[in-house]
Amino acid sequence: MGKIADILKRKFTIISNLYTNSLQLASASEEGGADAIELNLNLEESGTGVRYGTIDLEEHAISEIIGSIKIPVGVRIGDAPMIRREEWEKIVSTGIDYVKMMAHHMPSFIYNDERVCKIISVGSGYVLEQVEILAHDGRVSAI
Repeated sequence: MGKIADILKRKFTIISNLYTNSLQLASASEEGGADAIELNLNLEESGTGVRYGTIDLEEHAISEIIGSIKIPVGVRIGDAPMIRREEWEKIVSTGIDYVKMMAHHMPSFIYNDERVCKIISVGSGYVLEQVEILAHDGRVSAI
């Protein structure tokens, strides 16, 4: 958990969000100077039509990437479908360093899980007070 937390303390951090969960793209990102890699699960990218599957569909690619590169690897988890506790345990078992989710999509069992760092995304519907609360919560590494 410490690798990504240390990286996020820097002034400028490059996290490469991959177009597909592939070792080739992860390796190219690492070689290109990325500080961390971000893979995707349960997500459909609006505008591009790119879809990312569940952990059952993406587990091999995630494990291959984590086993092959030296920089931290995290997953961005969407809400299609909403993640269950059993899926979360499978995701954590791959060895990810962090999880990134919209704050309102993050279940409490992920929010309270100390095994990985959390990067929280907020949207235009959040008020400043909500963001400030998240910013000062020790469970959140970055917003």
